Amino acid sequence: MADRTFGNAWANVIGRRVASVTTLLVVASLVAAVTALLVPLRDVRDNQRAAYDRPEWQSVFLVEGIAGADEPMTTADVAALRRTPGVTGVWPFGTVDADAGGALVQLRSWVAALNVPIVVGRAPEPGACEAAVTRSVTEATVGAPLDVSLAAGGSTVGLAVRPVVVGVVDQGYPLVSGPSALTTCPMPSTQAPEQLVVATDTGRLPDQYVGESLDVVAARSMEASASTGVIGLLALVLAVLSLVVLGSVARWSVRSRLGEFTTLRVWGRSRSDIVRMVGVEQGLLALAAAPVGLALGTVLAWVLVRAGGESSLVDPAAGIAVALPSASTAALAVGGFAVGLVVLTLAPVMRALAPDVARLLRRRGE
Repeated sequence: MADRTFGNAWANVIGRRVASVTTLLVVASLVAAVTALLVPLRDVRDNQRAAYDRPEWQSVFLVEGIAGADEPMTTADVAALRRTPGVTGVWPFGTVDADAGGALVQLRSWVAALNVPIVVGRAPEPGACEAAVTRSVTEATVGAPLDVSLAAGGSTVGLAVRPVVVGVVDQGYPLVSGPSALTTCPMPSTQAPEQLVVATDTGRLPDQYVGESLDVVAARSMEASASTGVIGLLALVLAVLSLVVLGSVARWSVRSRLGEFTTLRVWGRSRSDIVRMVGVEQGLLALAAAPVGLALGTVLAWVLVRAGGESSLVDPAAGIAVALPSASTAALAVGGFAVGLVVLTLAPVMRALAPDVARLLRRRGE
């Protein structure tokens, strides 16, 4: 029985070429669209979390100051922090608003402990006046100096710095956003920096200090990404539209085969036999559409995760491997549409076969 059902279903898929190809293309397109949205929401974010959920990120902290203190940490406070047992390094992480070619840029301290990934060029060297910039600093060119003008007055003691740009920061790095230049030039402020980067060998920050580990800061930054919010909304809208499209395809397929179903009933085929045969047909079409949809969805996801400008999930230089769907994502996309196609097709089939053979024949006018 099972062999006959499968054989008949396969013969129908091959024999009804136009209908089969139409269904296959529709399902493949929907699988591709959903895959393109699921990959950024699930796989890319999971991979990023895994990349930053490492011991070296859990043992380095961004420190804001001393708990309960109203003033920034003084030089003496910083010296005391350096002497704290378990602390292996303390670096100022200052930020100054500056102007680079008429554009606002945040000039930040380069701290090697932040593990900033460089996708073009190299990292700035300590002791040299060099900088790595984000891609949104369009005025910068690797190998050329960047003229950065600073506001005069207040705590600013210099009017300009001129670091040589030696690298470009990975756009997916969660700890730096917006137009920024991370420099090894002396920061032009006499005040204590707003933040300190503190490395420990225990993975714990002394209780009197207010700060968070890098992995926590990175996770919060990724959760707040505007790209993932927009993609999530698109995924919800697409899910609703996909149900509508699949339902329409299923109803069209059933209406075009009412005469065939009637003939099969006249020949003695039971309702359950016909329902099983149609279910197998739709399952075969969904499986055939799966590789096409997943391949196209991977390409679309690759374009999508790199196309968000400053809020892109990955750097534009990232290869297509960053958009490969995981096994669970592929199963969710393909399995969801396979089940949806079968269920949405079988429901109208069962309604169409509900009358007895005599009523089916009268419906055909025989």
